[in-house]
Amino acid sequence: MAQLGNWQNTGREPKLWVMNSTTSFPLLLFMLNISWNTFFLVLGTIFVFFVLEYYGFNLKVFGRFLRSFLAGSRKVARPWWV
Repeated sequence: MAQLGNWQNTGREPKLWVMNSTTSFPLLLFMLNISWNTFFLVLGTIFVFFVLEYYGFNLKVFGRFLRSFLAGSRKVARPWWV
């Protein structure tokens, strides 16, 4: 008997229609301060999150990718001051 909400879905990211849960904070910001500036800020952040999701990233994974990209490919075992 298949159920819609079972324990196997607990590892997935919550979504509201096609938007993931990370867009909820900018939407809340827009609801608290309704103006054109916050509207365009919300549209921009939703667009960024859609692009990240298209490439298979979420916010935490993209942060790790960005950190490793900025650190470079050469990792030294000893600190430079020794």
